[in-house]
Amino acid sequence: MRTPTTTSYSQLTAKVIHRACRRKRSDRHAIRIATALLSKVAFSTALLGTALLGTGCSSTSADNQPANTQSTKASQELSGSILVSAAASLDSSFTQISKAFMELHPKAKVTLNFGSSGQIAAQIEQGAPADIAAFADTAPMQALEKAQLVLAPSKVFARNSLAIVTKANNPLNIRSLADLATVGTVSLCVQTAPCGKFAEQSLTNAGVSIAESNITRGADAQATLRAVTEGDAEAGIVYATDASPDASVAIEQRYNINNEYPIAVTRSSSQRVLAAAFMEFVLSAAGQSILSRAGFLAP
Repeated sequence: MRTPTTTSYSQLTAKVIHRACRRKRSDRHAIRIATALLSKVAFSTALLGTALLGTGCSSTSADNQPANTQSTKASQELSGSILVSAAASLDSSFTQISKAFMELHPKAKVTLNFGSSGQIAAQIEQGAPADIAAFADTAPMQALEKAQLVLAPSKVFARNSLAIVTKANNPLNIRSLADLATVGTVSLCVQTAPCGKFAEQSLTNAGVSIAESNITRGADAQATLRAVTEGDAEAGIVYATDASPDASVAIEQRYNINNEYPIAVTRSSSQRVLAAAFMEFVLSAAGQSILSRAGFLAP
């Protein structure tokens, strides 16, 4: 007689338990039957069988499979390509988020487009392709929602604040917004970009006025920062997440601005399922961890 393998007894045990359950017998009765079977095999087999007993009369339907099993299946099924248009201040963090998302969904591809929130919103209004829109201000998103160009509801996924940026080691010893009125050329974002709008609000809150002739303006936060790092300006105002610790000065909270970052799937997207999955990933613990490490505040 051929000796049954460990797998054979394990499968038989599982079948006995399953049959007992289908006959509406108690778990205790099923376990007694299975235990009798297990007594015929080696100790190692018993250990495996005992593990099977732990499943009791649990349903084996897809709805009751472990979450990680379902997640793995979903990961394999998600495929396609999406274009994410986002604020320039999200460059580094969204690059990391996209990489993590594509590792989770190997058949998916994410292409990133960064720029001023106002410019991106205008492009979408003019019919430019995009599957996801993510801004550094709620105003551009509200405009797209009003025009019914994004799927409701949009969600805030992060917050930010402003900081003064200086040349390395702050050679001019800038300490506050008031100092910007006398240091020479100051770099600010264009007023149509959220970073420009918020900088103007912060200066107004502090009662500081800078002559327009002393201001150079960047199309977005990254361009504004480069004006300082490349020597075209003595200082500037950008998002705190863009500022280097050794070349920045905090703005007093009473004068500072806390802006919100909203995200939404565009109505024109032909990959809504994949786009929605990316949006949820940004909002997930994994996405929020990446944003937090980049210096963003929780929504």
